[in-house]
Formats: sequence, C-alpha cells, structure tokens
Amino acid sequence: MDLDERRLAVRNFYELFCEKNYLVTSLHETVVRGKCPEACPTYKQIASLKLLAKSVSSGFDCVEIERIQQEIPQTVADAFARHFWYSQWTLSELFLVKIPIAEQETFFLFVVGLCDDGWENNTSFIEIFAEQGEFIGATDLYCDREVKWREKQFTNEDYKTNTGEPPPPWSGDVPKDVPYDKPLSLEEDMACISFETLYYHEPLWSEEMFWQCATEVENEGNVIRYVLNDKNFGC
Repeated sequence: MDLDERRLAVRNFYELFCEKNYLVTSLHETVVRGKCPEACPTYKQIASLKLLAKSVSSGFDCVEIERIQQEIPQTVADAFARHFWYSQWTLSELFLVKIPIAEQETFFLFVVGLCDDGWENNTSFIEIFAEQGEFIGATDLYCDREVKWREKQFTNEDYKTNTGEPPPPWSGDVPKDVPYDKPLSLEEDMACISFETLYYHEPLWSEEMFWQCATEVENEGNVIRYVLNDKNFGC
C-alpha cells in the first residue's frame, strides 16, 4: 500500500467513525475518555500530558506526564514535543495513541485545550501519521461537524485562547540559527517572516517550576505526576 492509498484508508476510517458515532461520541472521547467503549477501536497509548484535579472541582492541581518509552518515528515524537511546548503557554492536554488500520499501525495525536474556571482554550486538534512517520493529515477532532482535512500540521498560530496570543514557536519551528527563548531583534524577526506575529512571555507552567514548588512528585514507571498546592496555572 503506497502513501496515497494509506492516506485514503486512514481518512476513510476516521470519517466513517465520525459518521457512525456523531450523535454519541468522538474518536477522542472514545479512546481517551472511555465513552461508548463498544465503539472504541483497538489502540495502544504511547504518551500523554494530563491536567488533573485531584482535590478541587475545577481547574487543575496536578500535571501528569507519560513519557514516550518505545521506538516511534521522529516525526511523531517531534509532533508530541511541539504540542507539549505549546501547552506550557496555552494549557492543553495531549494523548498520543497507536491504532491499527488496514493492517498497519497509525499514530493519532489528540490535542485538547483546557476550558474551565475562566480559562478558555478552544483547541481541538488531531494530527495523524502513518506507521513510518509520514504525515497523513490533520483536522478538528470532534464529530459534530463535517471533517475538513488540512495538509499541514498545526502550529502555534493555530491555537486560540482567551489571551488572543499564540504561544511562542517551538524550537523546531524556528530556523536553527535563530534563538526562540528570547525576543528577536529586527533582523532576526525578518528571518522569521513566515510567522505573522511572535509573542514572548512567561510560560504558565514548566517542569522546572514544578520541581521547585510542587508539594509532591510521584513516579510510576514512565509516568510522573506533579501535585501542586492549589488549582493554578503556575506556581
């Protein structure tokens, strides 16, 4: 099966799932949330980033990170790393899973923004990759509307939050000779002309912050949980 045939098979799988289940669930809710398990395809979870509430009813007071512990294509690993970076400014949850389609493994990366307690991140992305890491397509992950495929992956400019500002670009988004962790000079800004607007402000969270202020750090295999003092977006 060549890449075009593979792309068609995967997209047909996703569109058919949406068509059959749009009244009750989405692929994300089935795989990640466990809704309507009878409709859930076989899958294997590879990595995740969860914003959890352990002791409050809204917001989050725990960040759980499941690391990638198996060999996967670099393009897939990079996609997870890129959205992990964006999440530190936008508050998004990530779920990377592998689903067999037409006898070949297919990688699905779900990206869901946090909308709670006055914070509105309306992100709802899905990026899909073939077994060898070739990009299959991306779309909105919910099924209450027609599936519209895009031929490129989502970037920082695609995030929509209540601040109106996108997160800074991930290091892989920026030319290697341009630093991404500080404001750009005019000359450097011109080198990144493909980015319409760049914002550089403090992240809402980082693992470095958590190591300094988390009340508890729990390790369980390839999963680490940072328990915070209170529901907050930083420390």
